Amino acid sequence: MKITEAVIIIVVHAERTHCSPVELNFAYMHFLKPTLSLGFELRNNSDIKKEEGWINYILFGGPAFHTCVGKFFANITTLSQVINLHKSA
Repeated sequence: MKITEAVIIIVVHAERTHCSPVELNFAYMHFLKPTLSLGFELRNNSDIKKEEGWINYILFGGPAFHTCVGKFFANITTLSQVINLHKSA
C-alpha cells in the first residue's frame, strides 16, 4: 500500500486562552511489546495574570497509549481535570 496524498494543516491565527509563564508535563510509558505501550500523563495549567496575580493552578491527568505499525505510529492521551488548587484570599 502506497500513500499518494498528504494533508497539510496551516495555522494562520492562534489565540492564547490562558496566561501561564510555566507549564509542567510529566509522563511515563511502559513498553509491553516493541510496538505497544501504556502509561500515564500529568499536566498542570497555571493561570497567572499581571493585574490579578495567581488565579488557577489546575492539574490534569490520564492514561496514555502508544502503538506503531511499520513507519506509522500513534500516541493517544486523554486528560481529565484532577483538581484546581487556586490561590486563597
